[in-house]
Parts: sequence; C-alpha cells; structure tokens
Amino acid sequence: MTNPTQVAVYLRVSTAAQDAANQVPDVERLCAARGWTIAHRYVETVSGAAPKRPELERLLADAHAGRFSVLVVWSLDRLSRRGIAEVASIVKRLDASGVALVSVREAWADTSGPVRELLVAVMAWVAEQERARLHERLSAARARLEKEGRSWGRPLRGLGQKDRERGVKPLDVERARRLLAERKSTREIAAALKVPRTTLRRALKGAR
Repeated sequence: MTNPTQVAVYLRVSTAAQDAANQVPDVERLCAARGWTIAHRYVETVSGAAPKRPELERLLADAHAGRFSVLVVWSLDRLSRRGIAEVASIVKRLDASGVALVSVREAWADTSGPVRELLVAVMAWVAEQERARLHERLSAARARLEKEGRSWGRPLRGLGQKDRERGVKPLDVERARRLLAERKSTREIAAALKVPRTTLRRALKGAR
C-alpha cells in the first residue's frame, strides 16, 4: 500500500453553511507526504448521523468495483457519527474490497500499514459486540412486551384515506404474520382482525 495506483478522499460536512474545503489542506498534505495522487473525491453535505449518505454509498460501491485502493479521510467521524460500530462496519467493507483507510487526525487509524490485520480485527470485534448488545436489547424489550400482554413489532402500514375515515386501525403485525404462518387465508385473517381484505393486502404489502 506504499504506492497505491488510485487514492480517494471523502470529505463531509453536516450543513451547507459549513465548508468541506477546510478539510482539504490537511488531507492533501498527507497524500503529498506519502507520494499519493488523489484520483477520486467524494464530498458530502449531510449529517454523519443521517441514515442515507449518497456519496458514502457511491464511495463504497466504487471501492467494491476496485476504482481505488486507499481512502483518506480527515477524521473517522467524517465517516459516521452514529457510533464506532458503524465506523467499524465501514472499515470492514473497505477491507473486504481491498481498500485501506487512512485518517489524518487519528494516526493510529491506518490500515495501509503493517497493523492492518490487527486494526481490521479490532474493528470487526467492535461491530460484532454492538450487534450482540442490540440483539440483547431487542430480546429484552420483546420479553417485557410479551409479559405485559402487548404485541411485538410496529403496526403494519397501508391504510388508505377511506380506511382512516371509517376508523379502521393499523393492523397488528405479529398477529397478522402469525395467522399467515398458520396458513390462514386473507379472508380468514381479515375477518379475525375485523378489517377489509383490501386493507389487509395493502398493509401486508407495505410491511414487506
């Protein structure tokens, strides 16, 4: 990774009032010091906590396609502000695509060097631990709701204006799916839930 043929940089600011250009000098100095030429630039104007970051997704797609071998960021929080687990997940995806990550502000976050395997392994472990904790929290929440006699899962969507005007309530996702698993027909499920069959079909389609 000392002489990569293609280097990309990812710059992100949260609002249009901010300027990603402030990150450029430090990024370019690092690349120049290592003899790297920047071939691709991805500039994002969106919160790091946003569920969708178009430029980041485009970057990951290009990484998978082999369009560059090193990604340089000003700092790890440019990749995500949703926690180290998501950063770890991104690092893992980059590594799977054969792309090293280098951070200007976090010198230790450099998977282009001899500690690549250690860093990637640590990041993967962090991501796995976060997934395990999330699963534990969901399991605990489900057990609590079931103990209280309440249904697990969000209501199914798909009610039309006429349904709302008639006072039809959103369907219970767990009950509808349970009845489906019992091979009940849509007529039987609609009757059990006391909703029109068209409402049921629309809600089930929306849930998928």
